[in-house]
Amino acid sequence: MLQFHEHIITELLDDPQNGSGLVVLSSGLFLPRLIAAILLLHTPSQGTILILSPHQPFFKSQLLHHFHPNPNPEISADLPSHYRHSLYTSSNVFFITPRILIVDLLTSKLPTSQIAGIIIPTVHAPTETSIEAFIVHREQ
Repeated sequence: MLQFHEHIITELLDDPQNGSGLVVLSSGLFLPRLIAAILLLHTPSQGTILILSPHQPFFKSQLLHHFHPNPNPEISADLPSHYRHSLYTSSNVFFITPRILIVDLLTSKLPTSQIAGIIIPTVHAPTETSIEAFIVHREQ
C-alpha cells in the first residue's frame, strides 16, 4: 500500500465526522487497492458493508484481486427478499446492484441500522437524478 493510501485510511479512522467519511480520488490512484484495505479493517461487529456494483467489470475484478477473502456473492434481484434480509444482517461485505438497493431501501427490507457503510466506486459520475444520488440522499 502506498503512503498516501495509509494517510487516507488513518484520516478516515481517526476523525470520522458523525461516523461517516468521504474519499474522492482521481482515476489511476489505485482506488481498488484503497477500498480493499478499508474492507480488510472491517469487523463484523461494525455491521454490513455494501459495495455498489460498478458498471465496469474491470473495477470489480481489480477489487477482488486485492481483497481476500472475496466479498460474498452479489446481492441482486435473483435472490429472494428473505434471503437478502439475512445477508444484510450478517455483518459481511457484499456487492449489491443499485436497483435492488433502492428497492430494498424503499420497501424497508434493508435494515439501515445494520449497515456500517456503502461504498460507491463511481461517485464521480452521478447527476442529481442518478441512482447513486438517490441512494446517497436516501441514506442521509
